[in-house]
Amino acid sequence: MKQHKSYLFLVLIAGVCGAVLRGMSLLYGYEGESGLPVAGYVPATALLVLTVGFVIVSAVLCRTWYGGQEYAYEQLFSHCSGVSRALCMLFGIGMAVVSVLGLVYLPAQLLEESTIMGDQLIAPSMVIVCATGITWALGLLTGIGLLLLAAGNNKAVSKKTGCYTIIPMFWGCLDLIMVYHDNSANPVLSDYTYQLVLIVAVMLAFYSMSGFLFSTGCAPRFFVSAGAAVYLALTNAGGLLVWELRANSDLGILRYFGVSTTFRAGMYLLAGVYLLVLLARALRIAPLPPKQEQPEQPEQPQEA
Repeated sequence: MKQHKSYLFLVLIAGVCGAVLRGMSLLYGYEGESGLPVAGYVPATALLVLTVGFVIVSAVLCRTWYGGQEYAYEQLFSHCSGVSRALCMLFGIGMAVVSVLGLVYLPAQLLEESTIMGDQLIAPSMVIVCATGITWALGLLTGIGLLLLAAGNNKAVSKKTGCYTIIPMFWGCLDLIMVYHDNSANPVLSDYTYQLVLIVAVMLAFYSMSGFLFSTGCAPRFFVSAGAAVYLALTNAGGLLVWELRANSDLGILRYFGVSTTFRAGMYLLAGVYLLVLLARALRIAPLPPKQEQPEQPEQPQEA
């Protein structure tokens, strides 16, 4: 129980610190005219150090506390309590709602991806139009799947309900391609690097959850990937919130950062808190490695 609380405390504190550093970087870490990063800006460097350090510390702690144990995924992701199940269902509904909004605002997202050459507006190709729509459609299926997974968690996880954990991986794969496509020509890597790493962490967490479909035991990689997903989701979305609270701009998040970036941050924040609920329960019931007993030393004969 002590290790469970310590790891969750570490994840949440790191996420809050990351959100503040990310928000400060968005506010003051870029030059107003060129938009390029300010050289040697301390919060941006601190955010990089925090992210790398968190992943390393998380991997070491989870390996130390929960390494070498073989127990079924069904023990971790079934028979959830009423509160945990209700929260997961709520977050699944939230992802479905944001995805519907993404489909409704699809013309605005395509307008953001359009370019102006001279007096002519060049719209994105039909491939990009279809890929953007399919991404939000997969996000909608992800929300529905996670809702159904949470709703059925009052009984043992089956292969049928376990398949719901595969849908987020397809959504993440396509979204990863779309994020790179939208920013591949952007010289400011920090604008989208954390989005890419966040998507990978979410994909790894759900991939680990689906491991029982292949008859594999639960490994510390779920705790590490889920913790990283929660940390990065808080950092990404929290940074936008800090910008909104501190910026002296008449433009809100939606208009300043764009519809696609804002809705994507909301989607991954909901996915992160969904994983946070599952992570809290998994850590609470995960068995710790047995303590190794020291061999008894033979008694030395006493001299007369």
